[in-house]
Amino acid sequence: TLEQAIQVHPTAYGLHVALAGSLSREKQWQAARNLYDQVIAAEGESQTAMRARMGLAALMLAQKDLEQAGTLFQEVVAWESERPKASRMRADAWAALGKIALYRKQKEAAIAAFKASLVQQPKQIDILNRLAAAYLLADKIKLARETIQYAVGLAPKQVNSRILMASI
Repeated sequence: TLEQAIQVHPTAYGLHVALAGSLSREKQWQAARNLYDQVIAAEGESQTAMRARMGLAALMLAQKDLEQAGTLFQEVVAWESERPKASRMRADAWAALGKIALYRKQKEAAIAAFKASLVQQPKQIDILNRLAAAYLLADKIKLARETIQYAVGLAPKQVNSRILMASI
């Protein structure tokens, strides 16, 4: 088990992040948070610490703590922006910031965040759908239609895209 592996390798912080993710999925919020906090404290600005920030931010988002989640996702974006190549972690952080902006009814911020996510991972259907929804909320119907048509073109059998397209 992960617990046993951590006992054998206590400084293998990737194992801590994996266990925290498992605990988070089981809704053992405090135990997961404690592990994420330990990794962040021990690893500082490492890739593993950023993965811990992503996990902790997702946990905070699940608990509707938008402020704390947004701060953590911003830290990941800032750290990741120093790396030249596109990354899944940066794309996910931007996508999460887009979700937070939508929760706050900040349509333009959501659009900008989803676009930034798509720069990293251009063919993410879920993010294209969210971008189209943000365009709709901002009354940018033409952009919403173009975005969702592009998403449907990439994945014609994706149900959410087709439902969104039918609503435009």
